[in-house]
Amino acid sequence: MCQAANWSKRPARGSDERHHEIGSMDGRQSLEQSRIIRGVGDPRSDHQKLGSRTENATTENARTDRSTDRGMRDICRLGGVMGQLELLSVPEPAQPEGIDLRCCGVVELLANLPEAPALIVADPPWSYTNDSSQLNGCAGSHYETISDGQIARVLADSYVQAKSGGRLALWLTWPKLQNWIDAVGDLDPVWPWRFVSGGAWTKTGGPGIGFHWLGNSEPVIVYCKDAGSFTNSSATTSNAHTSPRQKHSEKPVVWMAQWIERWTEPGDLVCDLFAGMAPLARACAQTGRRYAGAEIDPERYRQAVDRLALGRAG
Repeated sequence: MCQAANWSKRPARGSDERHHEIGSMDGRQSLEQSRIIRGVGDPRSDHQKLGSRTENATTENARTDRSTDRGMRDICRLGGVMGQLELLSVPEPAQPEGIDLRCCGVVELLANLPEAPALIVADPPWSYTNDSSQLNGCAGSHYETISDGQIARVLADSYVQAKSGGRLALWLTWPKLQNWIDAVGDLDPVWPWRFVSGGAWTKTGGPGIGFHWLGNSEPVIVYCKDAGSFTNSSATTSNAHTSPRQKHSEKPVVWMAQWIERWTEPGDLVCDLFAGMAPLARACAQTGRRYAGAEIDPERYRQAVDRLALGRAG
């Protein structure tokens, strides 16, 4: 809305007052136009300008003294931003062979897979809107979140793309469990994936966040497509894993590498729908599986590619 809507009405003024104001405005406009067109400087004398500059400098110094601390904080924040810009200005490193991490959305990834994946992993950006969790501010400060219904629809659509006998591993949090069950139940047509099992990652290294109690574990639900899922019985993979918590709850590479070895064969394609820092890509690189993943945020995508290039296990 224009600011004029907030102006209060003023009483009418006499014609002399209006003429005086208009004349003053005309004079100012003529002076300003001459300065702009001809490049003429301030018509005041040098002595007048020096006095004004001295007064302005004194006032400015006082303002500077009062804002030093605030300025230093701004510089620190700006330094972080500039560091990120410098990182993005460096040429993007090549990804490891067989790894295809894309800066795109989930729908685009699913529409352009090279073949049917044997394993789909989803670590969605859950949104939290009730008092049973304090995670909403945390998640929202790192990435944009989407609704439970949107997540359910995307994962239902991924069923068509999956290999027969393939698996879906879904990361979520305990406060979201009932919300997820409700979202799946509301789907039309019905949820196609078949639930088969679940596990949990127990985090060490400091208290978690939560309302009823502090969350130090995250569940993962496992679904299958059809029957006859491949299982490598020689890979002893437990449904429980303990390791230090990672920044932004980045999932453990070691445990997911064990999933891959038990549920897929060498050369199979693994699909990562919400890659984040792409720990699953690193797990695929370690286990000799091909990988296709999507991370829509350019900054997180670039950080993930850089970590892949550095070969960090995470």
